[in-house]
Amino acid sequence: ELLIIEGHLLFASAALRALCGYTVWVSAKADLRLERRLRRDIEERGRDAADVEHRFLDEAEPAHNRYMRELQQVADDHFVNDGSPAAQTKLTQLIATVCAAATAAQSG
Repeated sequence: ELLIIEGHLLFASAALRALCGYTVWVSAKADLRLERRLRRDIEERGRDAADVEHRFLDEAEPAHNRYMRELQQVADDHFVNDGSPAAQTKLTQLIATVCAAATAAQSG
């Protein structure tokens, strides 16, 4: 069986990580995270761009640097999603590898 679980808090729990056969940390560069947050917060939450940027730089990014970088170290693999064709290729290969490993584990 293959179960994909999304969420960075999974990595904070050693007990949950122990239940996983393989873990992948997906990250994005700060400028892409800010771009996504701006789009989401302006379009979906009606926030002001300056406020979103201020919160990102003063709160979200320092928290990311303090907590997320440490958590990504415990993953079996790390994938940087920058939206490029090369990243798409790597993600496709990673999914194929994980699916092949899950199939092999079921067979043998």
